[in-house]
Amino acid sequence: MFLHHCSSLSAEISTASSNFHIHLQRNWAAYVANANRAEVELIAFADGLKYTICLYTVLYEFKAFLDVYARFLCKIINHEDSPVNGFRSAGVEGCKLSGGKLANWLTHQEFPQKATLKSLIVKESSEWITAVVNHRDTVAHYRDLPGFRQIHIRLTNGPATVNESDICPPMMPDGTELASFVKELRSKLGAFVEASSRTLPSVDFAKLETWPDASRRMS
Repeated sequence: MFLHHCSSLSAEISTASSNFHIHLQRNWAAYVANANRAEVELIAFADGLKYTICLYTVLYEFKAFLDVYARFLCKIINHEDSPVNGFRSAGVEGCKLSGGKLANWLTHQEFPQKATLKSLIVKESSEWITAVVNHRDTVAHYRDLPGFRQIHIRLTNGPATVNESDICPPMMPDGTELASFVKELRSKLGAFVEASSRTLPSVDFAKLETWPDASRRMS
């Protein structure tokens, strides 16, 4: 589901942008005529329901995958002692991180690359995983992502005639384009799985495919 919706997102954004452009062409003169109040800046937004659903599903499935993956890691490392039920948050070195409970559990395990795996989880969670999980939690609890920008175009001081290139794409709260955010998320998750898999005991590295190769095959 995660990979499917990552792949579907660009098409949904493109369709929404095209439909919005058609709507604007029909109504642009009237919109611009009403955007002449100097004290108010007017912006028109598209109905981004389908690509928003894609985004929310990507966020949900991202966390669901990490929960399953955490249980998988524990079973491979120590099938007799795997109490970590998901990629759950916990304090690590003074910071609350998603996957922190797994990182702390690793401290008490014995296998050659446990320090490498713990360091990888802490590093990746600090740099990007926790932030993405926070987006998922925000959507789950509040059904909205504050600061998220739908497809839009400025009417105040807008162009005389509207082209599709004038339309701004949907953006995450930090200003990253939605399509770029999801593409990067997919790449980072694949790389994380590959790197963490290579630290596990009893893994035949010769049979472990690289993420770029696996990604091309899935595409």
